[in-house]
Amino acid sequence: MLTMTPSLFILLLVTLSTVAALQFNYAQSSEVLRTTDNRIRGAQNRINKDFVFGGLIPVHLDDPGSGGGQCGAIATEGGLQRMEAMLFAIDLINNDSELLAGLEIGYDIRDTCLSENIGLDETFDLVITGSELDIQNCQLSCMGPNNTVNNVSINPPTSGIIGAAASRVSVPVASLVRLFQIPQISYSSTSAILSNRDRYEYFYRTIPPDDQQVRAMLDILLNFNWTYVSTIYSRNSYGDPAISKFRDLASNNSICIDLDMGIEDSSVDSDFDTLANALIASSANVVIVFASQENAEHLLRRIANSTIARTRFTWIASDAWARSNNIVSQFSETAAGLYGIAPLTEHVTQFNEYFSQLTIDSNVRNPWFTEYYAAFADCDVLNTSVLNACSQNQSVTGLPQYQQGNVVPLVIDAVYAYAHALQNFLHDNCQLPIVWDRTNRSCAGQSRQLTGSVLLQYIRQLDFVNNITRNRIVFDSQGNIEGKYEILNYQANGTIRNGNYFLYRAGIWDSSVLNDSNLEALSIVDMQSLQFGIDNSTNSIRRQPQISQCGRCGVGEVRRIVQSSCCGTCDPCVGDTYSSNPMGLQCLQCGGETWGNNPLVGSDSCVPIPESFIRYSDAFSIIVIILAVLGLIAVAAVTITYVIYWKTPVVKSSGREQMITLLSGIGLIFILAFVYVSPPEPGVCAVQRMGFWVCYSIIFGALLVKIVRVTRIFYRSANLSPIRFTEPYYQVIFTSIIIFGQVLIVVIGLIVVHPGVSRNTRLNREDNNNLPEIVVSCVGDHVAILVICAIYETILIIASTILGVLSFKYPKNFNEAKFVSFCTFIIAIIWAAFVGLYAYFIIEERQEIQNAITGLASVLSAFAVLGCLFGPKLFVIFFRSDQNKQNQMVSGSQDTAVNLTTITRNPSSNMLDETLSTMMDDNSMTVRVSMATKNAYVPPPHSPKNMDSSDDL
Repeated sequence: MLTMTPSLFILLLVTLSTVAALQFNYAQSSEVLRTTDNRIRGAQNRINKDFVFGGLIPVHLDDPGSGGGQCGAIATEGGLQRMEAMLFAIDLINNDSELLAGLEIGYDIRDTCLSENIGLDETFDLVITGSELDIQNCQLSCMGPNNTVNNVSINPPTSGIIGAAASRVSVPVASLVRLFQIPQISYSSTSAILSNRDRYEYFYRTIPPDDQQVRAMLDILLNFNWTYVSTIYSRNSYGDPAISKFRDLASNNSICIDLDMGIEDSSVDSDFDTLANALIASSANVVIVFASQENAEHLLRRIANSTIARTRFTWIASDAWARSNNIVSQFSETAAGLYGIAPLTEHVTQFNEYFSQLTIDSNVRNPWFTEYYAAFADCDVLNTSVLNACSQNQSVTGLPQYQQGNVVPLVIDAVYAYAHALQNFLHDNCQLPIVWDRTNRSCAGQSRQLTGSVLLQYIRQLDFVNNITRNRIVFDSQGNIEGKYEILNYQANGTIRNGNYFLYRAGIWDSSVLNDSNLEALSIVDMQSLQFGIDNSTNSIRRQPQISQCGRCGVGEVRRIVQSSCCGTCDPCVGDTYSSNPMGLQCLQCGGETWGNNPLVGSDSCVPIPESFIRYSDAFSIIVIILAVLGLIAVAAVTITYVIYWKTPVVKSSGREQMITLLSGIGLIFILAFVYVSPPEPGVCAVQRMGFWVCYSIIFGALLVKIVRVTRIFYRSANLSPIRFTEPYYQVIFTSIIIFGQVLIVVIGLIVVHPGVSRNTRLNREDNNNLPEIVVSCVGDHVAILVICAIYETILIIASTILGVLSFKYPKNFNEAKFVSFCTFIIAIIWAAFVGLYAYFIIEERQEIQNAITGLASVLSAFAVLGCLFGPKLFVIFFRSDQNKQNQMVSGSQDTAVNLTTITRNPSSNMLDETLSTMMDDNSMTVRVSMATKNAYVPPPHSPKNMDSSDDL
């Protein structure tokens, strides 16, 4: 609040009055104020009035070439109607005996010409006219009955100012009236800047602020899915803050602003040409124009002259030109489909009745009415001889182009707001009957004066419904009223070329529901009835919103924001990411064992990752299965053959119990091959881990025990006592002990690492984004257990191989070790190849093939054992049956007897004579060698007591 000493205040007023007098030449007694060049600058009726309302009305437009200091042509839309609305409201209040208790309101209305300079000058004149200086002088010389002395009239100060219209004018005016503590109520200044209570404490308005209008625009864009727009705005207090607010809201709602250009108040034709060319070059089809009516008109004129863009754009018009008849009538095809936002007001029928009575002859108190009528009716007032001469007695409302301005009710609301504030002051501070002291600005006998700060307090507390406009007037803490807008759609009625165009109420936006999450502020009447301009390609009306979006990303792509473009760039969702929203900003992650359905170029959904494991239908599996089946057939055939020829010398000499044990191990390996190519499951994995080592311990254990027995028999001293533990059942026991040792190790391994299935994602080696595989495999043994098992089997193999090599010199009928050696050699070769192949698939990360390779190696090893140990026997049985006889087997042993005899009878030999005797039965044969003298008797070769190689070894 400004404080000032009386002397300084009077000095300031005198100085300002002098400056004003130099610029304007006027007489207070006249109702029409003129400049020195006889231009009408205002009209007033304030002498001897109880209260005076100042009005700032843009009756004329600004002259662009004057730099803001001169008035241009008269405004045929809005201006004069607003002035008459103010006069209409004042007349109603003065004629209302209840409101203000018969006190009279005067007026002092000035033409701002939409110019900041002129508006500020006129506001200053309103402030000093009837100021404290006039009151103090009059109190010294004018006191008398009825407040008049010697025909000197009281000129009361301005109680409040109504206006201005444009925000760029209201901003400096609000700063000035705050200095003098005079309230200001605007009817159409919407700039959000004016909501600042610290700077514009005395400013109020009956129109919603632009920040609410901007939110309404945003809701329209979202409703029609327009996410790519251009913005054109006036670079002043009206356009700048509104677009700044819009940018924030657009950014938070994923709306991209392509072209964002401002229009200076001093812009010339070339500037609008540049602006129009930039719009045409833009790819956005929706344009928000937050500018004055004049700027919007210049812009649409340039667009209308373009053959390629004349009907291309959908315009979103701010309240400054949303209802402009001039624009929509001049550029009907270009503006077709426009969506305008205007404060929601209802036409005041009483005002139309009042305005219809105004003619050139009757309306003498409005100094601009004749000029306005001539421009509005496009007639010549002075020359009545011409065809289009104006009729002196024809009202404006009788003309077809007349339409009540939507701001008219807001002007009436502003006047009534002051009236109700004054009424509340009188009610609180005066007694009936009210006697008003104009010089003291208080009721008779009351000390409280009606100052601007006092009146401001009552304005803040207003809450009433204007019966004339049916609007509720209640101001919030920022001096604003609740925002309600009507959404206007400029439509064609009839054909697009010859039909009439009109503004259609497409919907309503109500800010009162913003705090209710269940309601939407925007309400569209009927989507089917809306129009979106003209489609030039089909020469028809658009019934559906045209697309105005950033270039849509492809399937499975998202938009990445970059600094060079608000639309950003499209990135594919590759690998295990996807996007089902083409306007999305972030790829979503596929959950679980899923992957993008198109992982190299962009996925819009997820698909299960295929599992990779050995299947029965795989080539490796088929080979292993075929070999296993053949192996089982071979095992069955050998078993049957052994059963049939169970007591023949060949079968008996091979060691029947051990051979059956070997057949069991071989058969288990062939059966185990089916397990190796089975889908991994915990049970399958357990059988694989146990079966592999146990089966090989059966085979290698049986081979080792067999060759150890043979070696013990033939590797002994001549005086050695009879060999123990060579009977067949001992061989089974020894083999079982070896097998049990391996089983124990395997069981410990199963306890340490439970059998289970592992699922590991294997990425594509050529491109990690490509569809991977889930490798399903069995959990392996613990490394320590694996090493122990491998060492255990290696010991068995090495021992069998060494003993086999050492026993090569034995007689052929007892030389099983030779076949064992061949068997172990072949197995060693097979498993050497297996290890290499297994390592290769480890490197290649093909775990599912490893089991099949293991099964194949096992089958081949089993065939090696089957062929080396059982093949020769079967060959004798089927193809050398003559050798499978008792006498032939004995005869075949003569070499052994002769050799032994020769060795023992050699004089040069130090060896003792050996006597060989045999004892044979169905189950076993024991060979005993006894020490004798050099001349000991050697039985004849064919003696029954000779060693018969047909017995079990």
